[in-house]
Amino acid sequence: MSIFNRILCPIDFDGNSLDALRLARRIAEREKATLYVLHVVPPQDPLVMSAQAITQRDEEYARRELQKVSNVELTGVDHEVLHFILGSVAEKVVRESACPVLTVRMKTNHQPSKSN
Repeated sequence: MSIFNRILCPIDFDGNSLDALRLARRIAEREKATLYVLHVVPPQDPLVMSAQAITQRDEEYARRELQKVSNVELTGVDHEVLHFILGSVAEKVVRESACPVLTVRMKTNHQPSKSN
């Protein structure tokens, strides 16, 4: 019996989050779980004249990067890319989640780890 059926892995495309994604992938493969990948686009200050343009640029970047991650890191594992959501949610998810939440400590002076 699997411990996990679904795994949500939020990423911000830096080396630490990609390491966390690789760990989530290994767990998903072992547990035969579906891996959901999420990127949060931080909200922009609405008082900044170019906030809408910045948000649009960030959304386009997130879509491209999520597609790359999906093609490179997730080939062969059951997964779904949850394009992105707006806002800061990490702390709220950890505090209010009804299910277990695994956090991966950020490395100092990150050296990319090898896949698998």
